[in-house]
Amino acid sequence: ALWLLAAAARLARLTRVLGPVPKAPGRLPVLGHALQLWHATPWDMFERWLGAAGGLTHINVMYKHIVLTGDPADIQQVFQKNLKQYRKDLGFSYHPFLPILGTGLVTSEGELWQKQRLLVSAHLRIEILDDIVDIACRATDRLARKLERLRGTGEAVEMAEELRHLTLQVIGEAILSLTPEEADQIFPHLYLPIMEEANARVFAPWKAYLPVPQWFAHRRRIAQLNAYIMRMLRARWARRFP
Repeated sequence: ALWLLAAAARLARLTRVLGPVPKAPGRLPVLGHALQLWHATPWDMFERWLGAAGGLTHINVMYKHIVLTGDPADIQQVFQKNLKQYRKDLGFSYHPFLPILGTGLVTSEGELWQKQRLLVSAHLRIEILDDIVDIACRATDRLARKLERLRGTGEAVEMAEELRHLTLQVIGEAILSLTPEEADQIFPHLYLPIMEEANARVFAPWKAYLPVPQWFAHRRRIAQLNAYIMRMLRARWARRFP
């Protein structure tokens, strides 16, 4: 009974607060705007809704209420002027990514964030930017050589995919000291599919509860990536402290 009263009070408050905000068209019972976002590029839909509503609109993804704004003043209010009043949305926006992000800097707040920030800052100093420039240049040269070999062959090149691989090579070498070959062996086959599924689940949250083959594949990839990272770290730790 108390839970129902709390839920009713929360719904009444949301209705009162969000009442003046224009609602995006096409809302369905229960699902809200989820199907529209699932079948389209979410950012394009956001832009379309904002343009039609004059820069501020309200959407639903199942039970979640989301306010979209294109006003720089609103964005400044959230990210600068009144930052402490807004918490990270671990229950919805970040939720599909928690198997990857865990309780690190991206998702943590308060004392935990401060503690981790201090731990990381001792190792990731600004000097690492000099190394990243060199790593990025070498990665770009590798991609340029690959494209040069394909010149005149008529073979199609998916540049978005190539650039994703290049980015992961740079991150893999800068953070984990992996060679480009090692990065290509693991990240495109495990990390990228995990992130693609997590992105899809943000606006199609039911995917997290449907035991279809893709659901099992997602869990398997997470376990494999975790096992790979753990083996690598333990092996390096053992070499450093035999």
